[in-house]
Amino acid sequence: MKMSNHYVSDVPTRGHYEQLDHSLLFTPENPQPVTATALMSVVASATLPEGYFIDVQVDGQGQAFSVKVPSGGAEDGQSFQVAIEGRSSEDVVHKAVSVAQPRVSVPVGAWRDGMCDCFLVGCCHPAFWNAWCFPAILVAQVMTRMKLDVLGRPSRQRPPSTFRVVLGIVVTFMFLVIVVKPILFDLTHTKVLMIDPEITVMVPKAGMEGWANFFDIFFILLQISFSWFIVYLATVTRAYVRNKYAIPNACCNIICTRNGCGVEDCCVSYWCMCCTAGQLARHTMNNTHLDR
Repeated sequence: MKMSNHYVSDVPTRGHYEQLDHSLLFTPENPQPVTATALMSVVASATLPEGYFIDVQVDGQGQAFSVKVPSGGAEDGQSFQVAIEGRSSEDVVHKAVSVAQPRVSVPVGAWRDGMCDCFLVGCCHPAFWNAWCFPAILVAQVMTRMKLDVLGRPSRQRPPSTFRVVLGIVVTFMFLVIVVKPILFDLTHTKVLMIDPEITVMVPKAGMEGWANFFDIFFILLQISFSWFIVYLATVTRAYVRNKYAIPNACCNIICTRNGCGVEDCCVSYWCMCCTAGQLARHTMNNTHLDR
């Protein structure tokens, strides 16, 4: 059979193609990957008000997430779903099917216990002895736990250096009072025995009256400043904890018309620093589990 020349000449033509014009193709200048918002199921450990923020961890471990209680609030034991902002479903695929639990079960709306319940954790607990011997250090530990700086403001530093700063201030103060003060007083004062009544007093040495008066005033002002500094730390920390966990005033409702009033916080911090520090520590930690 003889093939026509016309059919053979058409083969190259029919197999030929041209590149498509780029103007017909749509390519975004900055292509963005398509992501989906990850959801997490949270179980409320207490009755939580609407808009309340709580720090949770998946299965009690891993990275912590700060989630907001949805509209209507949540009852104790109720589960609700929240979006994990800034993370795709691929980033937390193992978390999407897990249940998040609060890192530490902190009561909301009321204190965990009373101010005078110091022995609830036992007389051998570090929080008990810190509250009685070093309340400033215990308050600093609570401030670090609440992520507050040394002035009682929310800190962006993770973790904040509040505990180290307060510890340094306390150690420096004790060194000045216990070690430096007796040395300076021995150099500028002399002991005099009074006959009536029979007591021993310290009087400036001859020619050292100016330095003796200076050191007297310096250490008096130092002790007053340190005392009020510790009262300030306890006051702002207690006020922050009350506002964070929606705890109303107990004794100053007539004077204070709003929950953020610090009159009660200042009074209890001034008159009973040890009890205040202990209550703050017990409220913000879980004594039945290791605190994370």
